[in-house]
Amino acid sequence: MQTFEAREMVTLNAARSLRLTAGTDPARVVELGMVVVGGELYVRAFRGRDSAWFRAAPTSSAAGSPPAP
Repeated sequence: MQTFEAREMVTLNAARSLRLTAGTDPARVVELGMVVVGGELYVRAFRGRDSAWFRAAPTSSAAGSPPAP
């Protein structure tokens, strides 16, 4: 499980969504809904488990992008 520093949690708490990369094309960015609850980050792919991003994420080593303002 990923842990975040306090300053990162402040940024995540203020964000409306995340822009992430996953899979074989690091230039392809996907915007996802997110929420912080009890100090934990929850992310949801728009199409749920059927989305290409959701299927690619568990095996991807690509770094994420910063939160959307």
